[in-house]
Amino acid sequence: VTWTSDAVKGVIGKGGANIRATEEATGCKIDADVEAGTLAITGPSAQVAIALTMCHNAAFGEVQDVLELGSRNAVNVVYGPNFQTIRGLQDSTGCRLDIDRGTTTLKLSGSAEAVANATAQIRALLDANRGFEMTIENSKVGSVYGKGGETLRSIQDRTGTQIDVARGPTHATVSVMGSMEASQRARNMLQ
Repeated sequence: VTWTSDAVKGVIGKGGANIRATEEATGCKIDADVEAGTLAITGPSAQVAIALTMCHNAAFGEVQDVLELGSRNAVNVVYGPNFQTIRGLQDSTGCRLDIDRGTTTLKLSGSAEAVANATAQIRALLDANRGFEMTIENSKVGSVYGKGGETLRSIQDRTGTQIDVARGPTHATVSVMGSMEASQRARNMLQ
């Protein structure tokens, strides 16, 4: 089979754990070439079919789902500082989570239970960090950002919120995501 290099890495797993488990469970021999993106599975045909299904599930997950996060702020909340939140979600649920650069679409893959668990945890995380939106005049956007974005970064760092500013024709929308307490502190600093 020919898949992407990332898919073949998923088949291999951390330290070869996935590929070893599949070989042990099926009695098949699996040769994986990450650079070429290929898998060669040898063994009795019935076992090869089982091994192929196991490899597919390891690479792409038994279940794939998509969750639209809706904003860059929501993406940043899911990532967390230094990607700690998304890594923690993956570790605790066993679900693979991917957000393509420049999008707000979260791709989930794993067992049905892992995907359902991750979806529930992400929705709860976003609900707990809902925040607020406020409208300001475009002439005030510069003072929100500060020199080189310094003021905005400072507010985010001091409150733990994610802040996005979207300009309209005459007014800008300031979207703040964070816990209720953090969002209130950010609101006080922005006013």
